[in-house]
Amino acid sequence: MVVQHFLKGITGIPDELAEEILRSRGIPSRWFQRKPIYPPEVIAQLTDAALLRHLNDYVSFGPETPFISTTAGCTVRDAEGRANNIATAEYVATDFATDGFLQNGWVFSGYVFTLGRKAVAHRPFAEEVRELNLYTSFLPFQPEGELVAKIHIPATQLEKAWPVTARPDPARPGAMRWPKKGGVAYNTDSYVPPEDIVNLRDVL
Repeated sequence: MVVQHFLKGITGIPDELAEEILRSRGIPSRWFQRKPIYPPEVIAQLTDAALLRHLNDYVSFGPETPFISTTAGCTVRDAEGRANNIATAEYVATDFATDGFLQNGWVFSGYVFTLGRKAVAHRPFAEEVRELNLYTSFLPFQPEGELVAKIHIPATQLEKAWPVTARPDPARPGAMRWPKKGGVAYNTDSYVPPEDIVNLRDVL
């Protein structure tokens, strides 16, 4: 098992809701936002087919998806240019938080658990779809460095968050600059550092 840090951008939310998400509510999937859920429904929802719909058809599946897209960044190989390019998690999360640098939003920082293998039916573990050795089929959005959590990311796994503000570029009419990053809010109410819960045994 690997404890993997992630960033998650959410656009267009008021500051009060961002604080609630960080400190108590956590990040729910769109499906969980709409209705209470029960164990038999979870079993039916967490399937390979549903994950592929989430990844490749979010426009239609997004309002009812049980999955939550986050990013941990990604290495993208440019074979022609003989280079490996890094798509950073901060860039991807900020892009999503601001809807392409056009709106204000929030970026959340936390952690999920991964297994180093596919485990779609197992709710506690995120899917590392950015990993080409695990997800070998072509995914057009692979460079987003996606980690897919399931159902709900609890506030105990959210360490901090910060607002990002869209900024027009006065030198280029209609263009936008890199968004302004606001002050960091720390989850001092409920955050549990992973070091407190992972199994670590020292020598005798």
